[in-house]
This record gives sequence, C-alpha cells and structure tokens, in this order.
Amino acid sequence: SSLSLTSAMVAPVLAELQAEVPGLQIRLLSECGPIEQSAQTFDLAVQYGPSCSTRFEAHHVADESVVAVCSPEFAASLDRPTSATDLLDLPLLHVEYDDPTWAAWPSVLAATLGRQVEVVRTTVFSSYHVCLDAAERGDGIALGWEHSIGPRLAAGTLVALADAELSYAATIHAYVPRREPHHPLTDNLLGRLAADRAPR
Repeated sequence: SSLSLTSAMVAPVLAELQAEVPGLQIRLLSECGPIEQSAQTFDLAVQYGPSCSTRFEAHHVADESVVAVCSPEFAASLDRPTSATDLLDLPLLHVEYDDPTWAAWPSVLAATLGRQVEVVRTTVFSSYHVCLDAAERGDGIALGWEHSIGPRLAAGTLVALADAELSYAATIHAYVPRREPHHPLTDNLLGRLAADRAPR
C-alpha cells in the first residue's frame, strides 16, 4: 500500500490482528506504483485503484474524496469564505505523482468547476507526506485524502476548508493474488479493513 494508507488504515488493523494471534509475523511494505506493475510477492495489498485486475482479486474497501487542507493559522488568515474558484488565487501545494491518474490540483479543480483551469504551481513536492507537513507549517493549501488526513485533522494540525468543496473521488481496494491457497488470515484481514470505514 502507499505510505499514507499504510499508516492511516492498514497498520492499525494489523496491530489488532497481531495482538490476537500470538507469534504472527508481518512484513509491511509501502509503494506507490500501480498495483498491476508490482513485482512484490504479498498476501494482500491495499491501494487506490481499479475494481478489476487480471492478476488479483479486487475487494472494495472504501470510497473517499479529496479535500483542501491547510493549517488553522492559514485558514484564519483568509478574509472570506473560500470557494473552489477562490483556491486559484491562493498558494497551492502540489505533489508530483508518477501515476497520472492520481488526484492533482489541475484535475481536481477541473472536475469541480467543470472546465479546464490554469493552476500556478507555487511549490511542488515528490512526497505526499512532505506536502502535508508543509501545509501544517502554513505554507499553503494541499489536497488531502480523507482517510490519510484523519489523524492530522483530529490533532488540529490541519483543518479542511469546508467551503471549498471539491468534486473528486477515488476508491480503495484490497488486492489478493489469484493463487491458491490464500493465507489463512487473508479473509480475516479483509473483513477488518471493511468493518469500519469512517475516516480515521
């Protein structure tokens, strides 16, 4: 899974499972490449991705959207409600993804506003987590995936700009290799992942 999904969604579930199964050995990997291109051997992967695969069984885990987030101090400095259009005049923090299907400011704003927009790139990061760290420092507004930003919202280090509602969504799937037999705990883990999908 990606680092954001690993820390926010997968790691807590694995910790619960490990506490209940003495001696369970877990190897947890994080990578952001498309699941179909993965060369890793694994029992289960969690990723934003398609609902069908030639190599894996895809199990729906959650639907989620992206939201505009910034530090509380940055939000307080805005002197007006911030609509999606208003975001074009504010410093936007970008992540440069290898996968063009990942949400980025141009595609998210185009989907929200129903037209192509020119987005001035102020700061570009190669890491989603570093981008969120910059938003926490007050450097600008980042795009946050709701499951991955839950802990930061709960801690109050980031706030969502509710008036700047964005129309963009993705689906999280768990992928199980098409081989038999599956690991005995695979179904258990799938059930835990899907059991509570409120943003963390």
